[in-house]
Amino acid sequence: MNETLKIICAESSGVPILLCPAEFASQWEGTHEPSDGRIIKAVFHLNGPEGTHVDYDRACDAAGEYVNVIKIGAGRALIFGDEIPAMYWVDSQTFNGGYALTWLFLPEEDEPDYKELIQTLSDSFFTDTGHSITCYNNGFWLFPSTQSPQDVHFFQSVEVRCPAGTYNAAIGFYRKPDINLRIIKIQRQD
Repeated sequence: MNETLKIICAESSGVPILLCPAEFASQWEGTHEPSDGRIIKAVFHLNGPEGTHVDYDRACDAAGEYVNVIKIGAGRALIFGDEIPAMYWVDSQTFNGGYALTWLFLPEEDEPDYKELIQTLSDSFFTDTGHSITCYNNGFWLFPSTQSPQDVHFFQSVEVRCPAGTYNAAIGFYRKPDINLRIIKIQRQD
């Protein structure tokens, strides 16, 4: 049923997930100390009060909302916060972009058919977040904020292929007695 979905799992509950333009992803350093003399200022402090701030600290600061933006190099990425046990990406069949979704609660039985569920949702289901990001040529990467492309063998990511452009984020919550999903619609605006 859901075999063709792209999934990215955070390695622990609550890890913010990034949707980053592919051309800026290599500038995200996750839990590694910043390179090139970069100084990071953040409230969250993975390495304790005497340790060095890392990009993951910035992610935790920005992830107080379900959807927010965070600067990466010369660009910006979307950051998805709150408790995220795993995140799925579903390509849209009707527009450039797709859907990032995670569950807040699912029954222990079979998961719903997400593609079928999404087709039942109207535009009015989603509320604009006021956040957008731009990719210039290679689409996006979806990955946990604790990780970095420099982690090569351990880097969990989903490649999201889409044309260059500015993409807007809108959010909706699908609630039934035994299902609670957060669905974020990422749609090209230009």
